[in-house]
Amino acid sequence: MRTKLKIAGNILATLMILAASAAAQRNSTPAHNSPWSAGSTVEAGRSTVTPMTSWGGQPASATLPTVDPGSTSDTPRSANSMVTTMTSGPVNIEAGDLLAISVFSSPELVARVRVTNEGDISFPLLGKLHVSGMMPQDAQDMIRDQLVKNDLVKNPQVDVFVLEYANQVVYVLGEVSKPGAYPVMGSHQLFDFITIAGSFTARAGKAITITRQGHSDAPEVIPFSRDPNASGINPQVNAGDTIYVGQAGLVYVVGDVARPGGFVLYPADRLTVMKAMALAEGTKSTAKLTNARLVRITEKGREEIPLDLKKIYQAKAADQELQDQDIIYVPNSTARSAVGRSAEAVLQVAVGAAIYRF
Repeated sequence: MRTKLKIAGNILATLMILAASAAAQRNSTPAHNSPWSAGSTVEAGRSTVTPMTSWGGQPASATLPTVDPGSTSDTPRSANSMVTTMTSGPVNIEAGDLLAISVFSSPELVARVRVTNEGDISFPLLGKLHVSGMMPQDAQDMIRDQLVKNDLVKNPQVDVFVLEYANQVVYVLGEVSKPGAYPVMGSHQLFDFITIAGSFTARAGKAITITRQGHSDAPEVIPFSRDPNASGINPQVNAGDTIYVGQAGLVYVVGDVARPGGFVLYPADRLTVMKAMALAEGTKSTAKLTNARLVRITEKGREEIPLDLKKIYQAKAADQELQDQDIIYVPNSTARSAVGRSAEAVLQVAVGAAIYRF
């Protein structure tokens, strides 16, 4: 009997030790905020589950990774990383600028003023103030100091914001998609403005002229490539400068050819009749090669020059060099279309032709 009681006591002691150990383990384990989800939170007795996405386990409200546009990192860009913006920078206040000036909790000291040609503004209680050449922050400090000095406002909080920069623009003209005047705040380079102006048109040449403000007699001619990295020349452009993208020449190939149209002619390139025909992807099988014509605009007017393409292909005739606005017309071999095409009619055909770059 005594032995049985001893065994029962040992068992009871073991059970009590196990129960105490389990209780201690429960107390040391962090409790979940919600009985349903480890990702949820409990606030004031209410359970809120944080939604998760299947991409990388990030919350649905998480922003996709972004990188600075000027960075060379391989980090993924956001969906709008191709958007180009002109970043702001410090710009002095100049004549013609429109300023919005306000003083906190002082509605009578709120004004929208235009800077005069002398560089002055008129502000309530202070009268005429000279702000030309100042940074907006400097103008704020000056107005605040004047209000305190004249004992008008105690500890004023002044804000000066430039609504319009009248003279802080760069003019982008010529063969760009959206020519016009573009505001410049801070320092920017040539291709920044070419991009903002919608890039080049199909007729853009291979030279850009930059006329600096105050130096119109010494324009800079910049040779360029459509790839800014390949051009190697991307100069600084300042407020008041004018960018002009020149127009390339055009040579038209029309008539019985595979791809009739206008082909861009660069001044540095030598385009001949055979090269132009190659750009037009050759003639059709019905073309009358011996009856082609070259229509050229000269000082005396339009001039028609006979072209025997068959002899040119066989190197039996000179492969003439083409000039800007030249038109090569290749007639069809049928009698109806081979006869009666005047220079004016050929010109009308060329006007509606598509333009190709090469």
